[in-house]
Order: sequence, then structure tokens, then C-alpha cells
Amino acid sequence: LNENKPPAAKPVNCIFCNSSVDCEDKHGEYLQHNFSGMKLHYFCLLLASGLNQTIDVTDCTTEKGSIYGFRIKDIVAEYHRASRLRCSFCHKKGASIGCAVPRCKVKFHHPCAEGTVSQFYDQFPSFCKLHRPMQSAEKEGGTTTCPVCLDPVCCSIKTISSLKTPCCHDVWMHRVCVQQHANSSGLHFFRCPVCNDGEIFTEEMRRMGIHIPERDAAWEMTHDAFTDLLHRHAECDVEDCVCPHGRDFSLKGSEWAVVLCDLCGSFGTHIGCHDDVDCENSYYACLNCERI
Repeated sequence: LNENKPPAAKPVNCIFCNSSVDCEDKHGEYLQHNFSGMKLHYFCLLLASGLNQTIDVTDCTTEKGSIYGFRIKDIVAEYHRASRLRCSFCHKKGASIGCAVPRCKVKFHHPCAEGTVSQFYDQFPSFCKLHRPMQSAEKEGGTTTCPVCLDPVCCSIKTISSLKTPCCHDVWMHRVCVQQHANSSGLHFFRCPVCNDGEIFTEEMRRMGIHIPERDAAWEMTHDAFTDLLHRHAECDVEDCVCPHGRDFSLKGSEWAVVLCDLCGSFGTHIGCHDDVDCENSYYACLNCERI
């Protein structure tokens, strides 16, 4: 077997879980090694019990002999090892992930891992439903509102789909919402969506199996992501605009110049549309800001 070639069987799917599902929230990035054509999910790669990162390489597209620091020959060897192991959930062979508790015999494909928890740091250990880390809660039961999606969430440490924040009192979130938040924020911007705590919240979410990518936030990587911030509001927003040219007309040095709210800058009025504004330098506070 060529150490730089993937297994021949079903090369269009992930070589570990045999699935082609592309969902970063659940399985990580769906990778394809350009040189060998090998396809695999990032989480399947990280969590394979017989694999170790042996080289300091992070670019999966240019290195002929490695993917994210894992040698191709080691990945192929792990594929053959897993091909002899039967998944405890689907009962098919190819179970590359095993419970990290030494005497536990539970083995599984990553997509089959119902109720399990995998930790994405140190040795990337995975734990079955019986041995997975648990949270503590003074009280639980019923439902509350998830602060991320605003939908109901179950308040129970027994369900894998709910997570309790360690920094806020009685705040619960959907696991999938936390994972989506992590994928969007990246490690440096990952915070509790309620109290903005970083360190305590991050440590607990990682312990409970949330993968937090070591990358910039999604909004930092998008070209021209902040272009809209350069746009200056220039419309009259008063209820009864009397400008004959319309709300979006503004002419400096005239009564139809638009003056913006001095407090928020996002609400405007023509000089001729407001009794308390007589020039472009007049102080003006919109109704919303006056209420505050």
C-alpha cells in the first residue's frame, strides 16, 4: 500500500465514518487532501484514537505527506486498525474512536456518537455516555429561553443537547447554539453571550465538548466586512417630513440639510422639519434617545 494513497474503497466519503455529510458544526471541516485525494472530516481525524500529530504542519492542501500535522501513512494505518473494530451504535466496522476510560469497550464512528462527549484539546479524548463529563446544577427541570436562538431549551444536565453556563445563574443554552457561536467567534472572541465572560466560560465549554477553532472571528475574515460602518446616515426620519424633495434629500447650507442625532447618530431630521433645529450645528436628540 502506497503510504501517500488513501484506501481504495469508497474514496468519495470520509475514510473513517464513510459519510460525505458536510456540516462543520457537527463534524468539523470536510477535508480533501489535494495530493492523495483522501477525504475525511476534521473531527474524525482529530478524535481517531490511534492517531497522533507528529509534525508541525497546519496546511492540509500543500503538504504531500500530511494533513494538519498527521502523516498520511499514519492515517492509512489508523484506517486499517479501525476497519477491524465494530461501532457500538451502528454495529458496522470502522469505529476509529474509543472511550478514553481504559476498561471501557465502547467504540464508535464520530457521526454515530449519540450521547458521547469529545474534548478538543490535549490528547483529544472521547467519552461514552456512561463516562462523559457532567455539569452540576443547583436546580434543574422544565425549560427556559436559550439566549442565543431565543427558543426553549431543556434545563437538565442529563441531556447532551443542553449546556449550563458556569458564569451566569440559571442560564442554559442549546449545545448546537454554543458550537455555532464558537465557529463564528473563534477562540479569541468566544465569550458568554450573556455576561461576556471569556476564561471561565471557555474552559467549561471546552470541557463539555465544544470545539473552539483557533482562528479569527468570521466577521474579521470577511472582505469589506466593516464597509457599512463608513456609511453616514443622511435621511430625515421625523414622522412628518415636509421636504418637497423627499426624505433622502439633503443639501448643505439650506433648510433641507439633514442634521443627525448628537447621541446615536442614526436618526436624522431636515432643519426645516424640526422646530428646535435652526442650523446644521444645532444640538438635536431624537425621540428614542430623549426617552433614555
